[in-house]
Amino acid sequence: MHGMKAMEVTYPAEWHFKGDLYLAGVRGPYTDFKVQDCVSAPTGVFRATSPDGLSFVEQWPVAAWGWASGVDGDWYAGKSCFPLHGPTEAQLFLKYLAAMLGVEYLADEPADAAEKARLEKMAQDANAQSAATKPGEKLPTMHWKVEMAEAMVGFSNGTFKMKGRLTTEVACSATTYPDGLGFSGKKGSKTAAVIDRCVARVVYLVAPEDQLAGLIVQWDRPGMGPRRLDEWEQARAAALRADVEKTSDPNGFIRSEAMLSWKRDFSHTQAVREKMYEEFAGTMAAGMERMLGVVGHAGHTIAPDWVDLQLDADLVDSREGEGTGGVISIPRNTWTDSAGKNKFEAWDLDANPNGILAGTWIGKQSLASERVESRPQ
Repeated sequence: MHGMKAMEVTYPAEWHFKGDLYLAGVRGPYTDFKVQDCVSAPTGVFRATSPDGLSFVEQWPVAAWGWASGVDGDWYAGKSCFPLHGPTEAQLFLKYLAAMLGVEYLADEPADAAEKARLEKMAQDANAQSAATKPGEKLPTMHWKVEMAEAMVGFSNGTFKMKGRLTTEVACSATTYPDGLGFSGKKGSKTAAVIDRCVARVVYLVAPEDQLAGLIVQWDRPGMGPRRLDEWEQARAAALRADVEKTSDPNGFIRSEAMLSWKRDFSHTQAVREKMYEEFAGTMAAGMERMLGVVGHAGHTIAPDWVDLQLDADLVDSREGEGTGGVISIPRNTWTDSAGKNKFEAWDLDANPNGILAGTWIGKQSLASERVESRPQ
């Protein structure tokens, strides 16, 4: 981004990696809070896959939602934000994701105590800093709450019984504008406005059920996983401050990025966000009973998840033309052993079980497909 590396990811040796940035966008000036997309910061999306293609670790595009008092409430009820219009427990959010994936929700899992304490301390420090604002200064105040949750899920990939760990961090902020003071500094009504926003980050680990414990130990080691680079963070923070202080290009940092070399990538991630909304809204509409059934059997075809949409699907092309619906086709390899007794799907086309799993394996490319609804013109 801006010719700089934004993130580094440390993953197991010999594994295959694919990553991208989920480029959240702004529909108006950065300083106009209510016209931003619900997610205003680019976030990393990646998948690391074991050489045999059975195990993987994913970091998903972030999900965000909000609600507000006053006139801003209508905007947060639209499709720029997820269809969650109030506080949502992190554990419940994972149950929605399990239902959306079509996997069995096995059990709640205790979250990592050290990481949970670190996140809570960050929220406490931010709240203390905001509380130090003097009431007479007429500045917005912000209160943060961060929650972490984990869950175990299960499904079948061909003849292999798989197990996964879903982890989410849900960070929510409540921003109060005294006397209706907006983010732009312009006074509105005399009634104080409160805007609540939540962002959920998700990491998904999957392995054959007898190998998941080992993968968790490996992935949870210090130094593993993603790290946003300080140089990029500082450059982005400086650009955003310049936007707020009106000392930079009036189009703003994020809008400027949209006009650079990754303009098509920006369009792609906006299409991904629309699809994420559709899938999550559909899951909510199906109701809680969908979460309670056992999903997954020997012939189960793994449905595309949000990382597939970001890394492998061409949503922009599928929605171009005259607005007719299209089909998302994501290539996968189906591997079958020479005896015809065992098989599985591999997310990574470069993965190969020969020399790792017993026997001789034959791969055949297949397509995981899902219909895309028509886009309004």
